[in-house]
Amino acid sequence: MRVATLEPEYFPPARYFVPFLRPGPVRMETSARYRRQTLHNRTKLRNADGWQWITVPVGHGQFGGALSEIRIQGDPGWRTRHAKALRFNYESAPFYMYYAPRLHAFWAVDWEYLVDATLASVTLMVELMRLPGEVSPASGGETADSLSGSRNDQPTRKDIVYSQNFDGYLPGMSVIDLLMNHGPEAISVLDAYAGLP
Repeated sequence: MRVATLEPEYFPPARYFVPFLRPGPVRMETSARYRRQTLHNRTKLRNADGWQWITVPVGHGQFGGALSEIRIQGDPGWRTRHAKALRFNYESAPFYMYYAPRLHAFWAVDWEYLVDATLASVTLMVELMRLPGEVSPASGGETADSLSGSRNDQPTRKDIVYSQNFDGYLPGMSVIDLLMNHGPEAISVLDAYAGLP
């Protein structure tokens, strides 16, 4: 059986979730190497000034290690800051009140390893968007259709424009942005992404 393979990312952009539109497992390559300045440990939230990063802190000396071995270290207040950023940037969004409790519950967990937080963030988004695919940590022995990380913030890729909480449209935002603004209709944006080359 062929399955799509993705590297785990922290609340990745919408296009990342296209493989989850099909029923069955989507393999998460937890043995992939952690690279700096990727979406392994950060994501973009839309705000009034444009956008902001929210980042999961990892300790120095871990770059290049397997994602499954990267420990969350450093600033213990990151989870509180992420929850505050969600409230500050999306409290007036149409679906904030519906989805915010689940996201705040996610940030209440004291994650030890980066891979646990990233897998949980992807699983939560799949669940909230009611997608038929399922998150499956890499188990080996499977033939995979490799899909590198989403890299949705690259301007060379076509993007689906959708309404955001602030004026204009900025590509490459976390799927949280899509969910807060479109709720159950977010799947229609994913369907549009599935039709892009």
